[in-house]
Amino acid sequence: MQLTDIFRHQPIAAYRLLRFLPTMETYSELKDPILRVLLGSEDEDYVPGAGDLKLDVLYALSRAALNTPLPAPIVSDLESMSKESISCWPLAARAHVLSSPIRAEEARKRLSSQTMPFVLPGDLHPLQVEALAAGDQVFGALHIEWMRKLAALVLEALPLDCNHLGFWFGPLIDVLPEKAFEKALKKLLRRRRLTTGGWGLAAIYAKKINLNPDPWLCRGGEADSQLFTLGCQGFAR
Repeated sequence: MQLTDIFRHQPIAAYRLLRFLPTMETYSELKDPILRVLLGSEDEDYVPGAGDLKLDVLYALSRAALNTPLPAPIVSDLESMSKESISCWPLAARAHVLSSPIRAEEARKRLSSQTMPFVLPGDLHPLQVEALAAGDQVFGALHIEWMRKLAALVLEALPLDCNHLGFWFGPLIDVLPEKAFEKALKKLLRRRRLTTGGWGLAAIYAKKINLNPDPWLCRGGEADSQLFTLGCQGFAR
């Protein structure tokens, strides 16, 4: 399997995973600003806001995850622009939380409100986005019963994550109740289909909580297996 194949078919997934992989190929030959950040070199020529929103968000998240965040106003603008894009919104919110202590404190307050919204299937609620963006920093400080309710709410977004290959739940694996995560993963198996790579992402999550990944891999194809193999070498947090 070549990493370039993953880039071609599942670019978000590849970017989200590569930070935790050993450097086995010459990524710089791809002339990619995100890869240059992942390899530890800031791309001074790249200007967020001048091109593709998804690329801008991934660039901001890569910088924030490596403790070289973009200025908070830039990341704030990216989050605002991303609210109309399900695939970008949780990633932009995560980038903003990691880039701004003020935004992180806002997320903490919102997640402590103990007001449970009603969310239609297939929708993404702002409170779910807050949990995806900052749950790893906040859940441990919440009252246990409220944390369980919040975990159940955010896990309703798992099918969306698998369909958009966002790896949204990576930061939450260690803080979500394991049984609740297992239940949500098994519920996925009732679905008729997921996007290409979606079953591979579900299998990665399953393996991370010590489940046999085969039931999810059996539902997918070669691309799912490739993504799973890549995910077993490194995992985006």
